[in-house]
Amino acid sequence: MGRERWSTRLLVERCRAVDVESMQRDGVFGSPWGTSWKFLWLDASGNADAYLDYAVFRSEGLWLQLGRELRDHGRAIQLAGELRIRVTSTRPHFGRRRFWFLCPFVRDGKACGRRVGRLYLPPGEQFIGCRICPNLIHESAPKHDARVYQMARDPATWKATLRHKKLGRKLLATSAFSLWLRWQRKGRARQSTRL
Repeated sequence: MGRERWSTRLLVERCRAVDVESMQRDGVFGSPWGTSWKFLWLDASGNADAYLDYAVFRSEGLWLQLGRELRDHGRAIQLAGELRIRVTSTRPHFGRRRFWFLCPFVRDGKACGRRVGRLYLPPGEQFIGCRICPNLIHESAPKHDARVYQMARDPATWKATLRHKKLGRKLLATSAFSLWLRWQRKGRARQSTRL
């Protein structure tokens, strides 16, 4: 159960996303200097819905040079400015090298530079950036109700609320009970109680 959508912010799920992990799996970061690639976005049936050309460069680090034009449903969308994305990497304790984008979004003449695994291109926009810069929100975020989580942590509260006169309070308690039950199944519940 969730509350109705309360935010007018643009949803991440409606944006074109560029994912550093899929690029790493495809071997983009190991390719020779100047190699050309395409970001492909597929529709529900698996056909190419949109694409954007880019190339890999190594000049004082690893960079992606984006093309100036995104092809979306057959129409061309001109992107703003020269889009270069800096790529950095870390070495986790266990595992191989992990790559990150440094957000290229510019506000007040300064690039964001936040280290992220995904960059987003909002529909109809000419810029690409991390989730924070264009003020994006995940679809599930507006539906999250902290009261349910708080009540699920205290079984005595949701048990008492189930007996409440108001239907809204009973529904809240039912959601808390459902969450508590999921935690029980996963072994995450803090205590075991009977109904």
